[in-house]
Amino acid sequence: MRKKPGHSARVAAEEWVRAHGADPAGKVPDEVKRGFLLEIARRYFKTTSEAVRAADPNHLVMGCRFAGIGGAGDDEVWNIAGEYCDVVSFNCYPMTDIDRNTVSPNATDGRSCREVFDALYARTKKPMIIPEWAFPALDSGLPCLHGAGQRFYTQAERTQATELWMRTLLPMPYIVGWAVFRWVDQPRGGAGGNGEDSNYGLVNEAGVPYPCVEAFARIQKNAKALRYAPPPETREAPPISTRVVDEMLARIPPMGGSQLVATTKVSFARDGDTFRVTNGDLVAEGRIGGETMLTRVARNGQTLGTWKFMLHHDRNGVRRWTSPRRVTAAEWEPSSDGGGRLVVTAEAHEHGTAYRVKEGFNFTPGQPAFRVDLLELANIGAEPITMRRIYFCPVAPFAGEVPAKEAQPVPNLWRAPKASAWIAKDGRIWGVVTDAERMGAMNFHVDPKGGAHSDFAIVPLLRREQRDETLAPGASYNPTPDERIRAWAIPGFGGAAEWRRLIAY
Repeated sequence: MRKKPGHSARVAAEEWVRAHGADPAGKVPDEVKRGFLLEIARRYFKTTSEAVRAADPNHLVMGCRFAGIGGAGDDEVWNIAGEYCDVVSFNCYPMTDIDRNTVSPNATDGRSCREVFDALYARTKKPMIIPEWAFPALDSGLPCLHGAGQRFYTQAERTQATELWMRTLLPMPYIVGWAVFRWVDQPRGGAGGNGEDSNYGLVNEAGVPYPCVEAFARIQKNAKALRYAPPPETREAPPISTRVVDEMLARIPPMGGSQLVATTKVSFARDGDTFRVTNGDLVAEGRIGGETMLTRVARNGQTLGTWKFMLHHDRNGVRRWTSPRRVTAAEWEPSSDGGGRLVVTAEAHEHGTAYRVKEGFNFTPGQPAFRVDLLELANIGAEPITMRRIYFCPVAPFAGEVPAKEAQPVPNLWRAPKASAWIAKDGRIWGVVTDAERMGAMNFHVDPKGGAHSDFAIVPLLRREQRDETLAPGASYNPTPDERIRAWAIPGFGGAAEWRRLIAY
């Protein structure tokens, strides 16, 4: 519908919408949109495959090279591709944990590649090929700021990831090949119109091979044996996300830089509808009846922002993003170490959806950060709620003052925490980090209309075989500690340089 009036694609979409009882100028139901997508997919694969076979009947139709495992837009599109293609192709820029010897298909899905690819094969029922993947490394001297793929600090780490990925793919009988991106590095100043400046090459611009070429040679010489070998064995180690969060928290300077502050107990106070927690120079405040879980977070008397909860969910096939509008309770649970947990309960009533959420805010003496756990999400309405993503949202009055790329320049860097932050020109920091397994979003940004979005979302893990968890009326979701539906709020100072230090850039 974004095409100009009269454009053939827009005309076709409008005709489809009208034929299915909806108004193109109004709110088009999701099922009508999905039907149009599937019709496009069927026509595309039918038309192209028939044309290829008519002109070249002796070669295979190798698919369309989907842009990742989410590139089909709908699971049913994979079925359609398998119906018409001889081989189904899709790019995949995986995320490896070279300590644990595991591989996930992308930065937001913590499932194993075998689990995800088995599911795709069950839909396509055709061989599959991966025609694009790569692992850049920073010691190449290239910026590696633009383009897809997991980054590494060194060529040695890059080589480990390369070999692990190929050894992961070879035992999968339906994977019939791959192609690495690419032969030569991209230029430092950026390639073509997309500005990509990454160490994708097997050789540098002078034609000198990188060490990962040796990994390709080893694999190619032993491809037959590796095809029938078991997949790489997982090594015992805590999840990388947990390790890097622990390391990041250890890099935060103690409050006030003194042992006296570090031994200060956490205190909780209630004054009518308002409540307040402090462990020295860190203060968190809220209000019964308030619209946000915390109405103010401050350090050294300087306000950093507020804390908001948001749920991305489906209701009757329509996707919604809703937040509680009223805090109903706040309880303090002291701990033996002088800290404690503030449990805040709030309710949302919007668009026919009603739910209750409880978050636990955990404070430790002397620690200038606090952990936030999702304790409960209960459906208190009359309609089912299908959860998609749980959002942890630090909201800052200075959002957008410093561009996000200055705070976290290199995307998908190995051993860098899953973290985002708002940074003020005066150096204030209001950030968040998590060790959750499956991220749904990690993108703080300001839209063209000036709206600030603290998009930091975790995908519920209760049912690993699917992405959604439906709550019936009266049901509740109470994640266990192992599910890690949690985040650490990081209020601080020092600007983009300090944030980069904390997240190990």
